[in-house]
Amino acid sequence: MSGTALLAVLSLFLYQNIIYQPIIDKYSDKEIKLTGYIADEPELSGKAVNYVIETHTVNGEEVNCKISFRTYYELEAEEFDEVNVTAKVFENDSPYSKSRGIFLYTETDENLSVKKTGEKHTNLYSYAVSLRKAVKSVFDKYFSGKELALVKAIILGDKSSLPDDIRQAFNTTGTSFLIVVSGMHLSFAIAGFLFLSKKLGMHLPLLIASILFTIVFAAVTGFNPSVIRAGVMQIIVLVGTYLNRQHDNIVSLGIAALVLTLGNPFAVGNIGMMLSFATMLGIVLWSKPIYSAIQRVTGLKKAKIAAYQLKNKFASKFIVLILKIPSLIIMLFAVSVSASLWAMPLTVIAFEKISGLTVIISIMAEPLAAIILWCAMLTVILSWAPVLPNIFAFAASICCKIISWLITGFAKQPMASIDADELYIYIWLGATIFFAFLCYILWRHRKGAFYPMLAVLLSIITLYTGFSVTYFFRDTKPHLTLNCDSGGMIAAVKRDNYLSLISCGGTQKGYKKTAKIVKKNADGINMVVIPSQVKKYSGLYNEFSEEFDVGKVFVYDNRKASSDLDLDGARSIQKNSKISLILNPEVHDTVYATDKFTCQYIKSENTTVLFMTAGCDMSKLPENMREADYVVTYSVPKHFELMKCKTLMFWGRTDMLEKYSDELNSVSEKVTDVRNQMITIDL
Repeated sequence: MSGTALLAVLSLFLYQNIIYQPIIDKYSDKEIKLTGYIADEPELSGKAVNYVIETHTVNGEEVNCKISFRTYYELEAEEFDEVNVTAKVFENDSPYSKSRGIFLYTETDENLSVKKTGEKHTNLYSYAVSLRKAVKSVFDKYFSGKELALVKAIILGDKSSLPDDIRQAFNTTGTSFLIVVSGMHLSFAIAGFLFLSKKLGMHLPLLIASILFTIVFAAVTGFNPSVIRAGVMQIIVLVGTYLNRQHDNIVSLGIAALVLTLGNPFAVGNIGMMLSFATMLGIVLWSKPIYSAIQRVTGLKKAKIAAYQLKNKFASKFIVLILKIPSLIIMLFAVSVSASLWAMPLTVIAFEKISGLTVIISIMAEPLAAIILWCAMLTVILSWAPVLPNIFAFAASICCKIISWLITGFAKQPMASIDADELYIYIWLGATIFFAFLCYILWRHRKGAFYPMLAVLLSIITLYTGFSVTYFFRDTKPHLTLNCDSGGMIAAVKRDNYLSLISCGGTQKGYKKTAKIVKKNADGINMVVIPSQVKKYSGLYNEFSEEFDVGKVFVYDNRKASSDLDLDGARSIQKNSKISLILNPEVHDTVYATDKFTCQYIKSENTTVLFMTAGCDMSKLPENMREADYVVTYSVPKHFELMKCKTLMFWGRTDMLEKYSDELNSVSEKVTDVRNQMITIDL
């Protein structure tokens, strides 16, 4: 084991210094001219499109590397088009991108010039992409609406057309693995070959067909690391069956890891790959002991033995068949628990969120996903035939409706999404690791197979106890969070599962802080108010709308011609108007717009806050809005003597605050400079 670890470190060191670093040193932070081709289908991400270019030459020299770029504008180029590109490129330090061999990226469209040569690049993967597009066209013919989007997500991992509410529900419940092509999907797909091998024996034609299907499935789904891991393990199982040899799952897992990292050791940075290996290791080590323990405790094992011993063969077969149903449920539970518990430490680190309902949902959703996959594949295979593809497509559509209803329903439950930034989560993780090692030691000493089950029960009890205590004693009061920095202000009103933004400007540092708050809210962003299209109030809107599910959007229409915001579907706040918004059941927002500025009057049962944009004139505000507990402003408003408040929060220029300090103190009990601070106001 130590030798393997040393070899892995050496491999990563050599790759870093011989392949990766020379590319970064030579081209990063420089404008380059390259020839190459678009290496995959353009990927839709929110309102933007992501492209990956694989190079032939860079600055006239033969160089093979990958460069990614993102555009909000239409680019007349398709996958595998040969292109000439001029761009200023930078080092791509994203672990996910590096795991895919993408070491460079371009920052904006302004630095980018892409021109097609009129030629197409052809390789084996280009045929796989053509097959993928053909499969999509069949799906377009037999499915529609949400069912079409869900089928594409489950079969191909294409989530671009999946409605935001359904995608958010999958994320909330921790079941995104159902709509990201993974080893589970390949296992479902290859199950037919394994079934035939048991019934007919593994003959050479069946072995070749199984291996070819595995390779084609991996290619069509984009060579996802988890699919490659499952594919390598499945091929080892198939070959072992053909040769009448017993395979070792741990060895198979090691070989899969070697295959994935041989070409690019940075592949270990792919969170999908790490989760795939963690879940598989959990299934290999824990699922059978848990399954056996539950069968013994429930008496199911004894019932099976008794059924086999019945003299009436018909009754024996019937009872055994009936007993397979609870056995299947127990196996699904054992696999789900094992996979979830081994994956959760990585999930906490990577996503800072877990779901307490994943196991329960998986037991119900995974069989539905398997039916969708099989029926959708049969729809494609039999698309030339009359009637049959319609029957299979109908069955898949019904299952899609059920799984959508199931996931969205569970997403509304309290334990659907648990914020990992809680003390009890770390206690639970520590306890789970301790229980796991303890039960492994006891199990290795042949003290009984019940120990893995005991470790699981103790882990679940620890998690649910911690959640229950935290949930019942949580703070459900509404509050306003203000994050002010040199780039502007982000203002968020939050209460329990409701979160609204009443300003979304600022820097990336402020964005990350607020995004963390948003991630604690399972329902995303309920409402966004853009009080001005000036960047200090609106600059981060595109980022929020791309990362989170956003509900209603209201925008003050003062810079319509020059705004670069993606405001499709937003409702305009007209000049010289007044609108009332309900941010949550306890907090209302009255937006008052003039021809030059806006004010928002935030009111709850106990507190009032007046939020003003720059250039405000107090004389133009209604009298009832001139007095508030808190006033938040960037500049000293005209006719400020008409204003009255307990606390004035100023986030504009320091010299302006100092100049008008005495005057502002005359209308406010307290004046404070909140620039470069994160302030919370209880409402």
